[in-house]
Amino acid sequence: MAAAVIETPVANIPEIVLKVRDGFNSRKTLDKAFRTEQLRGLLRMMQECRDRIGQALKTDLDKCGMEIFMTECNHCEVEVGNAIKHLGQWMAPEGVTKGLVNMMNSVFVEPEPYGVVLVIAPWNYPFSLVVLPLIGAIAAGNACIIKPSELSVATSNLFCELIPQYLDQDCYSVIS
Repeated sequence: MAAAVIETPVANIPEIVLKVRDGFNSRKTLDKAFRTEQLRGLLRMMQECRDRIGQALKTDLDKCGMEIFMTECNHCEVEVGNAIKHLGQWMAPEGVTKGLVNMMNSVFVEPEPYGVVLVIAPWNYPFSLVVLPLIGAIAAGNACIIKPSELSVATSNLFCELIPQYLDQDCYSVIS
């Protein structure tokens, strides 16, 4: 008998969204150290739970070890490392061309996070298509609500268990 997906009651979703929005409004996601810490937590989750992630993907999609490595896990780990390496550069204000009117002014564009983002994952790549957008959301300073596919039960349940252990619970939540 297949395992049942851990379901978030619909009545709880507004409360979860409010909690994550409050986490974003606390402004802690704006800090480079916080973003780096969360990205490192995500990387640690992938490294420490590699076997469990592989087992969940094997259960859901009958993927073999090499396919899991190639299509789900390896590029996610590389992407987290890339995000950590370039985070300061991505967060830095970017100078823009000055016109005659503002020749004496400092003119720049400063990257700002959007707020709370929703990542909805499909069933066919249930791990990487949650983690890759999550990396971008964290690096950009957004809070995030994650909705794994209900068709990939084992992977969805694993996210429900692991995300609260490795990421800040005020800023990152899983609903299913």
